[in-house]
Amino acid sequence: MAGITLEQAQAQLDKYLDMISAIEETQSVSSDSSSATYHDIDKINRQIEYWDKKVKILTQKAYGRGRARSVAPGW
Repeated sequence: MAGITLEQAQAQLDKYLDMISAIEETQSVSSDSSSATYHDIDKINRQIEYWDKKVKILTQKAYGRGRARSVAPGW
């Protein structure tokens, strides 16, 4: 099974960012499969943090910056 792609992680992050914006404007939001209210903001913020980290990690890997490197001084 393949892992989560950068595009999938970005889509999830965008979804939660949209949800938080909608809740801040209207105090609630609903979609086909779920609904959330102002009381769910902490849970949504945790999801935003999770998906933001995931997007950053996958972006670094996509551009080859996810590997550890050692640097020795050039004496």
